[in-house]
Amino acid sequence: MKLSYRPLSFLLMGFVWVLIACLLGLALFLGMTTGRPYGQVFRSLHVHSALIGGVMQIIAGLLLAGREHRKSEPLIFIALNLGTLGMLIGQAHGHFPLMSLAAIVLLGAFFPLREDLVRQIRHSAMGAPVSYWFYGIAMVSLAGGLLAGTAVPLRLMPYEYIGQGRLLHIHLLTQGFVLLMIVGAMHAQFPAFLNARLHSPMLGQLTFTLLPLGFVVLLAGFLTATLWVQIPGGALMLIGALLYSYNIVRTWTDAGRPRKPASDLCLLATFYLVVAIACGILVSVNMLGDPPFMPFGSLHLTAYTHLAFIGFMLLSLLGALTDLLPRLMAEERTPSNKKRGPYEAALTGIIGRWSLIQLWALSVGTMCIAVVAALVWQYPLNATPVKAVAGAGALMLATGLGLFATKLVQMLIEDPERASKL
Repeated sequence: MKLSYRPLSFLLMGFVWVLIACLLGLALFLGMTTGRPYGQVFRSLHVHSALIGGVMQIIAGLLLAGREHRKSEPLIFIALNLGTLGMLIGQAHGHFPLMSLAAIVLLGAFFPLREDLVRQIRHSAMGAPVSYWFYGIAMVSLAGGLLAGTAVPLRLMPYEYIGQGRLLHIHLLTQGFVLLMIVGAMHAQFPAFLNARLHSPMLGQLTFTLLPLGFVVLLAGFLTATLWVQIPGGALMLIGALLYSYNIVRTWTDAGRPRKPASDLCLLATFYLVVAIACGILVSVNMLGDPPFMPFGSLHLTAYTHLAFIGFMLLSLLGALTDLLPRLMAEERTPSNKKRGPYEAALTGIIGRWSLIQLWALSVGTMCIAVVAALVWQYPLNATPVKAVAGAGALMLATGLGLFATKLVQMLIEDPERASKL
């Protein structure tokens, strides 16, 4: 199958980066729980390949897929992937100028997408003013996150603020950009999955107001290292997440509670979003004690962050891919309208296979990470219960991702001519 630089290429390449990052992440997780942790470089490669090569590229693909007349965008595609490679190579070798150049290239890749974002805002059911506020915070966060990521290694930030700089870099990209962009996309995409309308545009407007507002307050708390500012910021984000989840669930019930693989993934993702934000608030509350009320180490941080990274971000994006890929692949490979319908139906059937097993494997695998973090409060890392749950979690996550990857391969080799004759 020959791929052009259209939305389909962005979505598929984004998943390839996500898959690579997840495999590296599973190795890091097993290494951590077996007492053989990998270095900081491997953790940075894992995080940045997932967020930049994977999530950012899928978001770009979603924006491009919203165009009425889609065209090839080789410069954006090349910039995103070369920028990701440059960032990873720069981190692996400590080559800070290369990392800075890569950040500039990545910012440049999103600049041509500004019209697509404006189009999405104009067609949003939430209205232009609140949407401009919402997506404006997201794009400022993208620019600020990439710039903060280069300012730390280049020593452009005073040494005493390095900790805040790293927090700024991580949270601007993950919460300020990725979380907001996914929530924004889901307000449009989830009703489309169900051929229905969003339950309440007013709740959507409240979500678009409270989530970025809470993030701004949370960010102020990080910059000032003030827990009593971080906690209200997290509370505002939690209220926004609850409103978002209620709106998504009611949209599903209004549509007759259909069981579709794409909507099932997104519904589960909303649950993990609420849980992740609530856990973040509890982490801040825990730090009010001196010492903290409960011991909190790197394994607990991994469990908390991956409730959001895997539970919300990955499941939401897999839901979007499940819905979009059959249609985009059929449009690109079958110019004949007569053949396109049967071919898209065949692709939809392929990507819907084993969906329940895939859903449970990813969900149970995500929860196993949290269970491992809870177990180390009672058991040492080398204890049998810890190793057993860690191994089970890694197996479940690998199974879920493997199933999705297998279905993508089957879709890519599916012959349009054969499908049209069935």
